[in-house]
Amino acid sequence: MRFANKTVGEINRTIKNLQFHDLTPANTPKPIGLRNLLGLNLKFCPRPLTVCQKELYKSLEILKRDIRIKVMFKKAPNREYNKKLYVPNSDFIPTEASANIENIFNKIEKNIGEFKQPKNPAFNLNARQRKTLAELKNSKTLIVIPSDKNLGPVLLTTEQYLELCYKHLKDEKLKGQSTYLEYKGNETILEKRLRATVIRLYKRWIPREKCKEKIKDMKIITNEIETKTINSMYGLVKIHKKVLSIRPIISNAKGILNGLSKWVDYQLQKHVRNLDSFIKDSDELLVMVLVMKPFESFLLNLIMFSKIQNNKILKYEICFSFKEKMRISSIDT
Repeated sequence: MRFANKTVGEINRTIKNLQFHDLTPANTPKPIGLRNLLGLNLKFCPRPLTVCQKELYKSLEILKRDIRIKVMFKKAPNREYNKKLYVPNSDFIPTEASANIENIFNKIEKNIGEFKQPKNPAFNLNARQRKTLAELKNSKTLIVIPSDKNLGPVLLTTEQYLELCYKHLKDEKLKGQSTYLEYKGNETILEKRLRATVIRLYKRWIPREKCKEKIKDMKIITNEIETKTINSMYGLVKIHKKVLSIRPIISNAKGILNGLSKWVDYQLQKHVRNLDSFIKDSDELLVMVLVMKPFESFLLNLIMFSKIQNNKILKYEICFSFKEKMRISSIDT
């Protein structure tokens, strides 16, 4: 039997690596068939029951704009600039592309207009999986979150998840003091103060800059600052650790300090990249190690070992042999 002709149930029974971790208490009420649904991983895209024509037209307009911009600036000379410091101008209207490209757009638009919903839509989830998905969506006591190291979805009760987050925030790391300070004031007032501080810094720095390009770069600091809020936090469950905990992720994507942090990072990169000790990422470190001579590898191993002894925060696990070049098994920083 061909793979394409098999049902979802038949495929699920043959897949051995459906990764799903149920960490809820034993008596927790939960939907049936969680493994067959969440084992597909969080990147699985359920096929929608119906296709919305408005969404198709909206997607087509985005496609038109993107292609027209690429065609419009195809022959423009490359200008070096840092993409972090610039945001797309949503008000910019590109000119139309060539006749052939525009004809393709018109054909796509015509096909969308003539599209009819199928009477018997084909689902990529069976009835049991769709019911489980609906029950999870409506549940206020269960939460599904990714695990650290991409080890599959984790099912927790909302109470468990909040407990892990609060435990991390209240964790005492240094001399009995908490790593984080709790803000007990009004969030709206805090946002207003942050905005005012960032805008005040921006206005103070602008007169000092005489170069127009530098002033343009600094506009990112206050870009759309009135629509931004304070940073948000979420956690990835560390199921590979002996003691269950979370890896905190602080999202600054819609934060008030997002523009300022991008500008500061851009300024620091100019100096950091010129340092002899600068390493871009673990891939660059691996390349450096692979070209080392045996004696240099031995010295590096001694340095790493001393760091483990003197500083418990840095942990390196390195394997090497004099017959082969040094091989890094894992790096946990």
